[in-house]
Amino acid sequence: MRLAVVLFSSTLFLAANAASPSGADYIRAHGAQGVNLWRLASREKARENSKLTSQSHHTTPGLVVQDSSAAGFTAHTEEPNEFPDQWFTQPIDHFSKSSDTFEQRYWINTRHYTPGSGGPVIVLDGGETSGEDRIPFLDTGIVEILTRATGGVGVVLEHRYYGKSIPVSDLSTDNLRWLNNDQAAADSAHFMKNVTFSGIDEDLTAPNTPWIYYGGSYAGARAAHMKVLYPDIVYGSIASSGVTHASLSNWEYYDIIRNAADPTCIAHIERTVTIVDALIQLPYIKRYVKSLFGLQDLAHDDDFVSIVEAPLGYWQAKVWDPAVGSTKFDEFCAFLDKPRSGNDSIISLLPVGDEDRLGLHDAGKVDLSILNYADYIKENYVSKCDTSMEDCFGTYDDSKFLDTGLDEEWRLWQFQVCTEWGYFSTAPSDPAHPKIVSRLMTLDYASKICKQVGPALARAKVDDLIWTYDQAYPAGKHFTVPPMPNITAVNVLGDFGIAADRLAIIDGEVDPWRPCTPHSSYAADREDTILQPFKLIPDAVHHYDEYGLKNISEEPEEIRKIHGEMIVFVMEWLKDFQPPILDPHKEGTTVFHLVCLQETNRGLLPRLAGRLQFQESLISGILSPLMASLLRQFTSSVAPIPSSTSISLVDIPIPSFITSSSKSAAWFYTTAAILGGLLVLEQSVYRYKKKQLPGDRWTIPVIGKFADSMKPTMEGYMKQWNSGALSAISVFNIFIVMASSNEFSRKILNSPGYAEPCLVHSAKQILMPDNWVFLTGKTHVEYRRVLNTLFTRKALSIYVGIMDSIARKHLNEWLAAAQKDPSPRAIMMTARDLNMHTSLRVFCGNHIPEQGAVEINEKYWYITRALELVNFPFAFPGTKVYGAIQARKVAIKWLELAASKAKAAIANGCEPECMLDQWVKEMEAPGYKGRKDFSDREMAMVVFSFLFASQDAMSSGLIYGFQHLADHPDILAKIREEQYRVRAGDVDKPMTLEMLEEMPYLKAFVKESMRIKPPVTMVPYRTTKAFPISDDYTVPANSMVIPSFYNSLHDPSVFPEHDELIPERWLDPDSSANANPRNYLVFGSGPHKCVGIEYAVMNIGLVLATASVLMDWEHQVTPESDKVQIIATLFPKDGCLLKFSPRPRP
Repeated sequence: MRLAVVLFSSTLFLAANAASPSGADYIRAHGAQGVNLWRLASREKARENSKLTSQSHHTTPGLVVQDSSAAGFTAHTEEPNEFPDQWFTQPIDHFSKSSDTFEQRYWINTRHYTPGSGGPVIVLDGGETSGEDRIPFLDTGIVEILTRATGGVGVVLEHRYYGKSIPVSDLSTDNLRWLNNDQAAADSAHFMKNVTFSGIDEDLTAPNTPWIYYGGSYAGARAAHMKVLYPDIVYGSIASSGVTHASLSNWEYYDIIRNAADPTCIAHIERTVTIVDALIQLPYIKRYVKSLFGLQDLAHDDDFVSIVEAPLGYWQAKVWDPAVGSTKFDEFCAFLDKPRSGNDSIISLLPVGDEDRLGLHDAGKVDLSILNYADYIKENYVSKCDTSMEDCFGTYDDSKFLDTGLDEEWRLWQFQVCTEWGYFSTAPSDPAHPKIVSRLMTLDYASKICKQVGPALARAKVDDLIWTYDQAYPAGKHFTVPPMPNITAVNVLGDFGIAADRLAIIDGEVDPWRPCTPHSSYAADREDTILQPFKLIPDAVHHYDEYGLKNISEEPEEIRKIHGEMIVFVMEWLKDFQPPILDPHKEGTTVFHLVCLQETNRGLLPRLAGRLQFQESLISGILSPLMASLLRQFTSSVAPIPSSTSISLVDIPIPSFITSSSKSAAWFYTTAAILGGLLVLEQSVYRYKKKQLPGDRWTIPVIGKFADSMKPTMEGYMKQWNSGALSAISVFNIFIVMASSNEFSRKILNSPGYAEPCLVHSAKQILMPDNWVFLTGKTHVEYRRVLNTLFTRKALSIYVGIMDSIARKHLNEWLAAAQKDPSPRAIMMTARDLNMHTSLRVFCGNHIPEQGAVEINEKYWYITRALELVNFPFAFPGTKVYGAIQARKVAIKWLELAASKAKAAIANGCEPECMLDQWVKEMEAPGYKGRKDFSDREMAMVVFSFLFASQDAMSSGLIYGFQHLADHPDILAKIREEQYRVRAGDVDKPMTLEMLEEMPYLKAFVKESMRIKPPVTMVPYRTTKAFPISDDYTVPANSMVIPSFYNSLHDPSVFPEHDELIPERWLDPDSSANANPRNYLVFGSGPHKCVGIEYAVMNIGLVLATASVLMDWEHQVTPESDKVQIIATLFPKDGCLLKFSPRPRP
């Protein structure tokens, strides 16, 4: 067994103690340089095998250290045969009808198992390594500790594709397509439900036996995911250093080391990196810099610096147990700090060619730590290379990475990195941020093993460019590695906020992987409880709790403490375990054995009370013995009741459609009792959650307010909002709190630690679940950082010219149509056409052909009418959702093409002419290196979400702008006066950004018009934990909480005369409207505030401004004019009937 101790190049480890004897301490390393170093270690290990043969059968207990980071450590147990290999048959593909299977390996520890005792099964996920590397944890580690305390069975389950659990004949791209998170999770679930342990006669399968799922690092994330994905099978989970947040750039890994390691050592590293980064840019000296490190023959600078960063991975290998851990990081630091000849800390420039000749032009001197650093690299890396430097450390020869033999074990975790997990290690994106790795460590370099642009294999032709992805994983017949990993597939399972009852989160304070765990600084803090343990081990690195000693009392205090706490919370969990069991009452009949209320109050109901936030007295007063038993079943917590237990039982026959011998009367009474109990439970839960809030005293059974939500009206919303600042409703047992005041609405929007956006299932289907609008935390921030650059003053100045030309074209068409037919006409659809034309040209320019623009415009209405707050959840043909999804597919197809063409245009030296061009240009800027590299699909999804904002929100704002100006001629007159002044009387003068900035009254009107009729009335959020929204009310966790934009923008305490259209309120800096910018909620607030506010106001204002000087219009008022229809956003019910005529020129 080997210890993974090194981080190489853009390579990170997910397990600090997992590798095979074949140099596989580099399996967790990823990136092309990581593969090089894995091979280097493998060759060195092969040379050492003959020397190690005599040591291969130690009888010393525990883990035995060998000599170096390359050799790691070897694990041996007192009884090597105590844990023989065992096998379980698994489907290769759990989600198809294929009958192909493979054998999954596992090992068990039955030392402490007593038949019939009800002890748990503690299963340890093998993660991304051979399961053999985890066997020590059966002997002295966490599995042994927990099974000894609980009298359970311990299991190590090897991960598919790793070790000997290999389902394929080679590791080609197609053959790796079943190596993903979903398939691996399904393996574990299938194993837990069906395994039969050799030598054990009783059934220990889940859910009849409590299974506690443990994992560390990547396996820790899987442990958390298993509790979320399979809560009925996994009774409890412990995620140790669980990397539940997948990311692309992972520069924070190094930042933990920079802040936690010895300051003197870090100062040496920072100085070396600064000097190398400076000198490597000088063509006449870079060879001497490389020569100093023994890497003068390495052609590429990024390959060179990737070797320089290699020793930083030693930090992760630090373990509290000296028999397991590595001291290599401390030795590395000591090496950097050692004195050279003489006592000077600087060295003068020497003649050209001298390896000590290093210096900056203006200084002429350099810190000696770089010389020590260079010596360390030569002794520990370069000396291992017995061929050429390019062969050992070069990464630009694609042929080195195309071998698909089973011995190329690096392909496994690398494939997972490329497809789902990411974690590419880079320098900080902020150039001013202190760093201990070179600025050349970019996302492009770190991820290039996943993709490579070149002429070798044509995948998709875009103009004159051929895009290929073929460095390590050429596209197969059945599977193609994406340009960037689909990290959403991981993060959608909970990300930083992943939580569940009986899911323990345990992390190390100085673990470099901490930024990717729920203890990240990006994550919200949470309470540590028995039911949801949340523990941070002081001064601990990577999954410190996984290691253990045979005698727990000999462990360090903090480790002994965490092991004791783990034993306590697992034992407490097990006290509540009650499996769902059906026992035969008599032949042909099955009954539920139900425990009476007075008995269940001692165990089951208090636990349920905590989960449902019920008071025990409330339950006792409302629920019957039958209800208690129903509760037990619906929470999957029914336990087998030993025959010796003196508990009164109620026998209720199962309905006749299950057992043929049941009597019809019994069936009727049983069904009635069950339904009645459920109705009582539903009302009780609703009343308890609602507490003192206004709202219906009782909820309509099952559906609640569903009928009202299917055809929402402003009158219905106003009635709900006016009932109180907070009010409650229920829809299909989803408890909903409506916030109508500006104060509470802002609090929801600005409390990401308690609430996150939550659209209905149909909306996610339409917009796509991995769309950026659904992201939270760090990933969401990464998107916003680059999207903000699309709305800078420079970018807006490009867009305004496009807006002006299209607005004039459409307005003139409106006038031409009015001359043919002067009768009033609804502008709802014509305004949408104008906005679509504007949006597609601003966003995509000429990269989207006319055919594509027409198709998107024709089909987008299907999307608008399907984006309702409540809709039919399934995308069956004929439903609105189905039509919207088909329309979205059309739009995404054209938008992806536009993104590809924008990349090609900028690569060919073209200047930005649209938003996509600006985006690509930003990604190619020098200061952007190391930040998110967006794929065509990701760019298309963003533009698609912008289309929704422009087509629906901006169309609503534009239509009401025309209506409000027609109904307020005095305001229209002021806008015209401002236009003539700024345009100097030239109504044909094209609009510019500078001109718009000289029109404050126009901007004030647009803001006020959208305040009066905000396009979006509300946005649903979901509480991720109990949300103390006011002093006297806390919104329960997993409830929906909905801030009202409409009512908030009509809050009289913020907007006096709130029903009056008064643009001047925005021109008075002392007005209450301007007191707090967050009061203006038209575009939201907080982390998910609209990124395109200036663009939206500018576009609506430009159209209205141009219309004001080109035409007159009258509003034909109808009984429906002031009524609102809600079609995703707000529109006048009559479509806004306007009559246009040309306006005389001044």
